[in-house]
Amino acid sequence: MVVLAGLAYALLAATVVGLDREVRWDEVTYLAQVTPGQPDVWFGPQRARGMTVVLLPVALLGAPLTLLRGWLVAVHAVALVLAFRPWARVAGWTGGAAAALAAVGWVPLYFAVEGYPNLLAAFAAVAAAGHSLAWVRRPAQEPTRTLRWTGGRLDADLVAAALAIAVIAWLRPTESVWTAAALTPVVVVAAGWRSWRLLAAYAAGGFVGWLPWLIEAIVRFGGPLARIDAARATSASGASRNSLIQYLNLIEGPVRRVVSDPVLTAPALALLVGAGVLALIGLLARAGAADGPGRPPGDPPGRPPGDPPDAPPDALSSAGPDALSSAGPDAPPDAPRSAGPDAGPRRAAALTGAFTGAALVTPYLVLNAGINLRYVLPGLLLATLPVGAGVAVLVAASWRARRRIVGIPALGMLAVLAVVTVGWQLTLAAHNAEQIAPLQARPVALGAALAEAADGAPCAFVSNAQWPEIQWHSGCLGEVLDVANPLLQCHDARRDLAALAAQGHRVFVFGRDEPPFSPAVAGWPTTPLPDVPGGWWLHERPAGLGPDDPPTIPAPEDSTTPCPPSRAPDTDDADLTFRWTR
Repeated sequence: MVVLAGLAYALLAATVVGLDREVRWDEVTYLAQVTPGQPDVWFGPQRARGMTVVLLPVALLGAPLTLLRGWLVAVHAVALVLAFRPWARVAGWTGGAAAALAAVGWVPLYFAVEGYPNLLAAFAAVAAAGHSLAWVRRPAQEPTRTLRWTGGRLDADLVAAALAIAVIAWLRPTESVWTAAALTPVVVVAAGWRSWRLLAAYAAGGFVGWLPWLIEAIVRFGGPLARIDAARATSASGASRNSLIQYLNLIEGPVRRVVSDPVLTAPALALLVGAGVLALIGLLARAGAADGPGRPPGDPPGRPPGDPPDAPPDALSSAGPDALSSAGPDAPPDAPRSAGPDAGPRRAAALTGAFTGAALVTPYLVLNAGINLRYVLPGLLLATLPVGAGVAVLVAASWRARRRIVGIPALGMLAVLAVVTVGWQLTLAAHNAEQIAPLQARPVALGAALAEAADGAPCAFVSNAQWPEIQWHSGCLGEVLDVANPLLQCHDARRDLAALAAQGHRVFVFGRDEPPFSPAVAGWPTTPLPDVPGGWWLHERPAGLGPDDPPTIPAPEDSTTPCPPSRAPDTDDADLTFRWTR
């Protein structure tokens, strides 16, 4: 079922979201590092190199758009399968149902075609949690799953959990720390003192994943602490935006927006309530057809994986997820397990997913004021586990009762609800993809106009919007425009355009108001761009200007920090209002 979910995910992403979305700022930053013939984009201290390696195969071919999007869909679909396979092994239908929910959710579908590290890191977090749970819940009589190429010396789930943490650190280093920290109490409660093995695997994986970031921090930024300080200066943390209600406002899209009048619609509220009810069902329902068989009599519930059959049960392990099995939490340690269905794996999966997902969402609600649904993808994907457990319980119960009077109506009602919900999610995925398309297509037209104006000469430009994308489509060297500064550049710019002009580059400035938008460009040759929505103009720097004339880099004391200042409002006093529709 997990493989089918992965195939469905790839098909839906390619057809509903589409493969024609133009590249975005972050994607250009990653691609420009390894795409032949493309000008460099500053790789800031807040970024990690993992996504650049993921994009390398298509970047070396020039990153044609359809190939790029198709590659990303394939990578994310494979990641979905790998992430949910351990859950299907541990909890059966719960893992399959969770994979299906992830495959049809509008947010994972929306990001399936984009080259951001968040979705891959989220799938890796799901995999880390799944392999950790598989390790702590492995029945004692079951032989340890080992890697053949190691001669049977390495436990496969331990290695997989370590690799998953390494992948997260490779893509988003800080998130690997949060993931390991969220899983640690689960592991300690379930495996007791033997949890040191899994915690050591986390540490080893984290070190391997962090190593490229640490080396780059020393080489480029003066050390890890200096890099962290520089990264903090580029983030939105510290702003006052009441993150929780802003995220509630985004349940139906778009993926990113900060508003002073956030809204919770009736469909969004219904989704939250329905997910909560399903999660409770998944956690609390008694053992049934959705659950696999319990452990055979004579297998003590508390014995951790890898112990010999005559080893005594571990008290902490028997108090962990195993205590939720069909033997009941109050059963004595030596009570035999029922040969019938065992709800323990389902409940353990639901509880682990709920706890770990909540822990991974919390930092973005408390420590960081950036509002973007891609930041909370790990929590959203892990939340599919408790919700999937509830879905599995209801479907199995309805199927078992299909020959009774209530069975067929129950199955019909579930089918209708499933079709409506999935249809709604696919509609949201398509709608939000369509809404962002004009914005992402704008740099294509701006880049073409700039390349035509440069007429094959070396060129550079400043723009206060989407300059990396314009650079990608034009081949000209770009920098950010500070409209409020008479010198038109920021103090921390990497390229001084006046110096480039002295080297023979033709220098341009994009403006969006009636010319001149600034006294600095008064009298410059100006070309209107009527084919670009929004009233854009292209100003060319006259050849006779000197090294101190705009655009050029101002002194730090003459420029704002950050530059340009954030346009997102502080909305700490915003109130969430309820509406039937948006």
